[in-house]
Amino acid sequence: MKNVLIYALILWGSVGFVSAQNTEVSGHIISDAKAPVVGATIRIKGSTRGVISDANGDFTLKGNREDTLQISAIGFVPTEIGVLPGKRMIITLKDKQQDLSEVVVVGFGSQKKLAVTGAISSVGTKELTQSPVANLSNALAGRLPGLTTLQTSGEPGYDGAQLWIRGMATFSGSQSPLILVDGVERSFGSIDANEVATVSILKDAASTAVYGVRGANGVVLVTTRRGTEGRSSITATVQEGIQMPTRLPEYLDSYDGLSLYRTALMNDGKNSAMYTDEYLNKFRDRSKPSYQYLYPNVNWLKEMIRPSASMMQANINVSGGTNSVRHFVSLSYLRQMVCTTLRIRLKIMICRPVLLAIIFARTLTWISINT
Repeated sequence: MKNVLIYALILWGSVGFVSAQNTEVSGHIISDAKAPVVGATIRIKGSTRGVISDANGDFTLKGNREDTLQISAIGFVPTEIGVLPGKRMIITLKDKQQDLSEVVVVGFGSQKKLAVTGAISSVGTKELTQSPVANLSNALAGRLPGLTTLQTSGEPGYDGAQLWIRGMATFSGSQSPLILVDGVERSFGSIDANEVATVSILKDAASTAVYGVRGANGVVLVTTRRGTEGRSSITATVQEGIQMPTRLPEYLDSYDGLSLYRTALMNDGKNSAMYTDEYLNKFRDRSKPSYQYLYPNVNWLKEMIRPSASMMQANINVSGGTNSVRHFVSLSYLRQMVCTTLRIRLKIMICRPVLLAIIFARTLTWISINT
């Protein structure tokens, strides 16, 4: 009799476990506007079991009390919710409207992304500061669709990139886009990335129409950072890196170069009598100390160019203010060495630029201090 009771208890627990595993879970998925969400994916977290909501937003699947449902749909924020066996669940998905409410700088001010009809692309401070470059134009490479950048030199102070928006629009005159910094036409390469709020490029005729023929090659709009309401916050960043050439050309030495020059003279039927074998061998012979001056064989690329050069950037800015007065002060320092061994170029920029934003009675006045 005792064994019969034990078997009965085991059988009852097994049935209960199986029934818990096969509990039917049902629900209804709606949006913020109370409309059914069709085609939403409902999946048991940590498993491959899942279903798709029907035309009425309803779904049914098997699960247990410990399961967690993962619900996702195009245009909605994914969410997770615990299972409620025996009850019809009502799940509300939030619309993804963050991107549409983002403010985009346009030619005549700023608009929400939802209202923008022209071809405009933007990049913010976070993306710009990820690239430790001395010139801000090089930080735009690969970050804005439709923008082509070409850096033709690595010399400090002259290492800015050429910009083309949707290729070369004109083949005579200037091919560079119109660049405006806070509405003023000027270069932006020397501005520290920590001082920039957004960089926007206007690419098509609809967005550049306000600039007329000046916007034929596109427009680059640079907006610097402003003070924010609240307690003053201090942000400091320091970056240090090493610059080196990606590839250097290999040149012939004096002996090989003069040998080929003699061969070229002979092929052209010109006089090559002075370039005898005895004369050419002296460029390799170092038996006499005077030969290194009379017959030099110097690799000037190796003598003049170092393998690498250091670069350091530092920035500290203070931002804050009240409802009536706001301030943003930025102090930047850049030290960029060159790879040549004859000269070291030290480029120090203090307060470049220091922008002090003051708002009185919600009237914005900008004071720019450049040193």
